[in-house]
Amino acid sequence: MNKLLQSLKEVWLSLDRSIYTGERYKSNMNALFLVNLVSAGLGLILIALNLKGDDPMMFFASILTFVSGVLCAVFVRVLKKREIAIMIAVAFCFFMISFYVLSAAGEGSAILWTLLVPIGISYFVKVKYGIILSAYYTVLISVIFYSPLRERYLLYYNPEFMKRFPLLYACLSIFTCMAMLQAGRR
Repeated sequence: MNKLLQSLKEVWLSLDRSIYTGERYKSNMNALFLVNLVSAGLGLILIALNLKGDDPMMFFASILTFVSGVLCAVFVRVLKKREIAIMIAVAFCFFMISFYVLSAAGEGSAILWTLLVPIGISYFVKVKYGIILSAYYTVLISVIFYSPLRERYLLYYNPEFMKRFPLLYACLSIFTCMAMLQAGRR
């Protein structure tokens, strides 16, 4: 058991090392900048779509999407502070996607963001954060769909979806984490 724990600890610590050095660093900074511009653009589009809407929470979330995209782009391109941009992006994903899921935003479609965010974070930011977000969203979705909170979400999801999605998400999360671990070991 101690050997297994030691092996897991070594793998986890190896994910802290930067794989972005030299040309990879420049390429990653350019990719981060473009991803953040796309996020800011998405925020602007969502702001425009939500201007006439009757959902103030979605309007607020749209503004936060725009602001976090701009902030991260500035930290990456202008200030050259990659780690601060990473922390902003991870915090945004953690809090905003949790908000989307808990509020069943977009008439329940917001839960689909949990499929994309951990993968995107791991490729552009750090594998470790992708793994943490995958595990967190697996727990969040399971609590929502398998606890007394379930009653609130029956307005947005059919009961069969609510039975199956957490299990499928947990499997996807495990497969994604395994792929992230392999990518992070290079």
